[in-house]
Amino acid sequence: MTEVSTYDKFCIKLDEACKCYEMMKSIISREYVITDRDHNEILGAGSTIAISLAKEFIFEAARAYRICEHSWNLMGINKIDMKIFITSLQNLIRSRDVNEHWTDSVNIKQKSRPQKHKVGEINVDDTSFIIINGNLSFGNLELDKYYRAVKKMNDLYGWKARAMKSIVEKKECEI
Repeated sequence: MTEVSTYDKFCIKLDEACKCYEMMKSIISREYVITDRDHNEILGAGSTIAISLAKEFIFEAARAYRICEHSWNLMGINKIDMKIFITSLQNLIRSRDVNEHWTDSVNIKQKSRPQKHKVGEINVDDTSFIIINGNLSFGNLELDKYYRAVKKMNDLYGWKARAMKSIVEKKECEI
């Protein structure tokens, strides 16, 4: 089996995070509706899938965060871009820890316990998925904000950016 580079892993995580978020938005906006084979809408399926996609977005973004945090210099990522990305996702990382570990039966860490928040007039905790005026939130985190940070990094250093860089480098070698 071919070894997958750290940069490849980073691109995979960025790409997966973006796809999860975009699919979640499409389901919530009803661009996509979940139906049975007779094309009857399955009530409740869309919201269940959207919540799963939100959690997966958080997980994939957190993996990209950790790869970038520890290996940015090995992948040729600009230090300023790395710092912006890491800073932008810090609160999301806590949310990932809570959503992954809050049900652990033993040795649950304080940082992994859901905390209460107020979003507008609504009381939520870190495991709540809410939509207010079209804004998607997990607890008190507006997912749009985190998606923009992941998307920007994907645009700068993801598969398409790597392909363009490779084309430019090839052209420069030919000159």
